[in-house]
Amino acid sequence: INAEYMGTPSECLFFFAGSMGPHAFVAATDPPSDVKLPSSPTNICRNESFDSPSEYSLSTAPSLPPSPDSSLHSPLSPPPPPPSPRLYSDQFDFNCTTTITLHKKAIWRVIPWNQYLASCSNDGSAKWFDGNGNLVHEISTDNQAIFWVDVWEGCLVTCHESGQISVWSEDGQCIQTLEGHTKRVRVTCVYDKYLISGDGGGTVKKWARDRGCIDTYSFHKKAVRGLVVWKDNLVSGSYDNTLKMWTMDGKCIKTAQHEQDVNTLVVWGNQLVSGSDDRTIKIWNSKLECLLTLNNAHNEGIYGLAIYRDYLVSCGDSVIKFWKMGLRSNSVLFILLLSKYSNDSTLRHLPPELMICVTEYLHNGCKEVYQMPGHQARVFGVNSWGDRIATCAALPEPHIKIWTNQHYLENTCRALFS
Repeated sequence: INAEYMGTPSECLFFFAGSMGPHAFVAATDPPSDVKLPSSPTNICRNESFDSPSEYSLSTAPSLPPSPDSSLHSPLSPPPPPPSPRLYSDQFDFNCTTTITLHKKAIWRVIPWNQYLASCSNDGSAKWFDGNGNLVHEISTDNQAIFWVDVWEGCLVTCHESGQISVWSEDGQCIQTLEGHTKRVRVTCVYDKYLISGDGGGTVKKWARDRGCIDTYSFHKKAVRGLVVWKDNLVSGSYDNTLKMWTMDGKCIKTAQHEQDVNTLVVWGNQLVSGSDDRTIKIWNSKLECLLTLNNAHNEGIYGLAIYRDYLVSCGDSVIKFWKMGLRSNSVLFILLLSKYSNDSTLRHLPPELMICVTEYLHNGCKEVYQMPGHQARVFGVNSWGDRIATCAALPEPHIKIWTNQHYLENTCRALFS
């Protein structure tokens, strides 16, 4: 390990330089108290390639105390660190453990609700059932399609073709009806104690349990299909091909674009992810700037996104795919960001040296790690349910399937710390 710093003595960064095949990388952290820094900055090698390690040297760098086994390693090639404990394996072995055939037409969504799963369908019904597929309750709307289900303050919310929103208790009793939308409601999200809904005309409404509709906004020119609350702002996706970020009082902050309809949104770690009919998955930062585009992620438009542990799950055709935001399997890149850069930072706020590292991390980092043939029809919805995945599909196979990963069964070792 070679060490050097940049900046002034009162505000400096301590850099570690290492090799990654023929490339060099750097990471930043606070300087250790027992390391004496030189009185003037030294040059840092940026994004250089070398034919051999001997071509890279930092003659002015302060030396670190040798490790006990330093004689076994080149001074430019530090001993390999012990493996970092991982809570999850990158291996997947999903098996369909339950197939549920309770609906007669296309199923739009399936979500976890308390100890149950709840679903909605074009057949005008919403149902909730246990993990074995046993029906608990069913509601019907005289063949008016139910396009969305959500959970709001412990109750189930159903969104209807007529524009009506109904709130249900676990025993199947309708405890509240929310009226005000004039077109079919396709999506909702929950913010604090409020329910936020979007309809086929581009209108978004904000609801309170005790007051009904408290705000109405005209967010888009076409149907709203995605709504998420992210960093205390509301983000909407629409059939007008746009994503928009709004303050909670309805002021538009940013607008971003897909080539075709935006069908789904999800928050993945510190990023926003969108799926579109243009068959792309896009990853966005907090300023709604696109960090990464996954082209041709599916053979058809992306209809569902979910988070399973630390993986992104997507569906759109008949296949379910798992994505990981990480590094290429044949490379190692370790980045430490100072706290002053980590609070809601974007790439433009990082020093150039860290910019190199973070850019490579993002652009090489998101990759498909697993896929499984989910259904014989197009998969409209996917959601995680503990260690399991629930999916739902369209005709000719309007089924719900529950998938279990054999690598995450109970009583198996999840991590090893030594």
